[in-house]
Amino acid sequence: MSIHTDKPWRADETIDQPWRDYQTFKAQYIDQGKTQEQLAKAWSCSKPTVAVWAKRHQLRKTAAGSSLRGTSAPTEEAINLLRTWEDLPKSLKPEARKLLMELVRGLS
Repeated sequence: MSIHTDKPWRADETIDQPWRDYQTFKAQYIDQGKTQEQLAKAWSCSKPTVAVWAKRHQLRKTAAGSSLRGTSAPTEEAINLLRTWEDLPKSLKPEARKLLMELVRGLS
């Protein structure tokens, strides 16, 4: 189990708060491809709660829906791309996303 939080919590809290359990979260969010909105509804919590725990578990989806967290180390190119994306002004992200999707489609 991988929990990243500054606040102490009890292990039995994962029963009533499934978003705290890494395996449960990963299975539904990454493996089953559910959205954060779907998870919030299924778990009777807010979408921001799901978003916070996705970040704490270090789980993020790529455009294709797969996890950015993997068993192998990310390449330097992937790290640089992620840094560039994070530094990109919010107003430019929709156009950049569209261009990246066209690039991905062209590669497949």
